[in-house]
Amino acid sequence: MQTQRLVTMAVCLVVVAAACSSSEGDQATTSLATTSTTISATTTDVPATTTTTASSTTTTVAAVSAEDALAVVFSAIEARNSGDIDTYKTSLTGEELGFEVKVRIAEAFTYANATTELSDCRVTANTPRGSFVECESISTDDFYGAGGIVDSGTVTFLVTEDRKISGSSDEGDDIPWEETEMAMFNLAFHSWLMDAHPSVFDDIVVFPHELGNIPGLNFGGHQPAEMGIAVQYVGEFVAQSDVYPINS
Repeated sequence: MQTQRLVTMAVCLVVVAAACSSSEGDQATTSLATTSTTISATTTDVPATTTTTASSTTTTVAAVSAEDALAVVFSAIEARNSGDIDTYKTSLTGEELGFEVKVRIAEAFTYANATTELSDCRVTANTPRGSFVECESISTDDFYGAGGIVDSGTVTFLVTEDRKISGSSDEGDDIPWEETEMAMFNLAFHSWLMDAHPSVFDDIVVFPHELGNIPGLNFGGHQPAEMGIAVQYVGEFVAQSDVYPINS
C-alpha cells in the first residue's frame, strides 16, 4: 500500500468526545462519530510444519491456532475502528515495532472517523513465533478521503502465542514515507495552511513540516485531537487545489 504506513496501519468510533474548541480564531469544535468495520475471513487451519531428514522427523507445533489468530486480529481492528484505543493497545505486544506511534496514529484518526475494512483473511503460516494472518484491507478517513486518497492492499499480522499482535506489515513498507501519497498530501495541506491560516498552522503542524508528518501525532507536545482541527480545514484546502482530490 503506497498511501499508508499505518497499520495500520497504517492506520482507524464507540467513544464520543470533543476534539478541540476555541471561542475565537480559526479553531472550532470537533466531536467524534461512531463507525463500523466489515470483516470476512477464511478460517481453515494451517497444519503444523513437518521437517523430514534421513534420520529423523521434526514437527513444529503452531504457537496459536488459526481460529484464535484470526479472532485476535478482528478484535484489534474492531476496537480501533470503534475508538476504543485502550483495548486496541492491549492487543499489541510492547515489543511491537513502532508501538507508541501506532497507538498515537490510531488515536489521532478517531478524530477523522477512520475505519479499516478487512476481507479474505487467512492464516498463511503457523510457526513457533506465532501465526501469520494475511488480509485484504481498505482504510478510509475524513482527512485523506477529502483528497481522494484511499488506502488499500494486503496487510500481514503476526499473532503470538499469548494472543497479541507482535508485528504488522503492508505492501508499501518498502516505500519511503516522504514518497507516499499521504505524505505528499500532508505537505501540500501544511503549505496551504501556513499561508491561509497561520495561527492554526502554528498550533497543529508537527515540525519539520517538510517531512509531511501527520497532524495530531504526539511529538513535540502535539496531541491526537489536533487531527480534528485539521479535518475542519481540509475541505477548504481541497476546494482551492488544482491537484486534489486525486482520481476525480
